[in-house]
Amino acid sequence: MNTDILFENEEEKVATERVLAAYRVKNINQDIDTYVTEILKYAKCIDDLLEQNNFPKRYLDKVSSLNEDEPLSLDIDLNKLDFRVKELIEDYIKRINTRVELIKENDRNLKYLEENYNLTNINLEEELKKAKLTTEEFA
Repeated sequence: MNTDILFENEEEKVATERVLAAYRVKNINQDIDTYVTEILKYAKCIDDLLEQNNFPKRYLDKVSSLNEDEPLSLDIDLNKLDFRVKELIEDYIKRINTRVELIKENDRNLKYLEENYNLTNINLEEELKKAKLTTEEFA
């Protein structure tokens, strides 16, 4: 789709793309922070369950050194747990692995934005003016 007709000139188009990319980077970073927080929360829940069932805590340590290529899994010795507790732990592990995948996907999106838009040392106020996205433009 040709978007050139939406802009008065090439400078406005480039500035708009850079502004949108900068805001997208900000949102992606916020999402990643949220996923990391959730991963830690789930790992703590697993450790609490382990402690309640007289097993040593270990999942907070595991997620702190998580390998991107190897998903988190249930340790063999935890097969001895009550099936309800084991199912809960497996559910938390699945949630952790899902968030790790979401982080990887967001990381790829960040790399794409950084490769395709020059966002280093961006002056957002200036770019907003060039893109005609200030409040004065809309009033």
